[in-house]
Amino acid sequence: MPTEVDKCRRFVDRLNDNIRLIVTSHQFTDFSFLVASALDVERVRDEEQSRRDRQRKRHSGTYEISFLGHIISADGIRVDPKKIEAIVEWKPPRNAIEVGSFLRLAGYYRRFVKGFSLIATPLIKLLHKNVKFDWNDKCQASFEKLKAMVTKA
Repeated sequence: MPTEVDKCRRFVDRLNDNIRLIVTSHQFTDFSFLVASALDVERVRDEEQSRRDRQRKRHSGTYEISFLGHIISADGIRVDPKKIEAIVEWKPPRNAIEVGSFLRLAGYYRRFVKGFSLIATPLIKLLHKNVKFDWNDKCQASFEKLKAMVTKA
């Protein structure tokens, strides 16, 4: 592992190389411009090295990315825990509009829930025209089961 002195020596050597490069390729009027240009070249090199390090990390297999409510990693795709908090905290609907809102939110994750449409049937029936809104035990059970299935998906 390089010491701080070794790091400083390498920095000074690279700075000298940068100065030589600028002197041979450009006309310069004062020393401050020369040093500023050399330091700018060094900054660009450091940024490129950081970018390469990030790419290396990205491809190491431990990298995960959050995309449209999902976590994508080398292990596969799973539901983002931050996004399902809304479902966990959702209170039982009081009218058909709230039922529809819940079903649309939960429906986004339907590919992760086996038998989604069968579980949601009592809730879907509440959305039909000319049907009185009657929140019963079947609806509550369906609501709780969907919440549990989506959050465990």
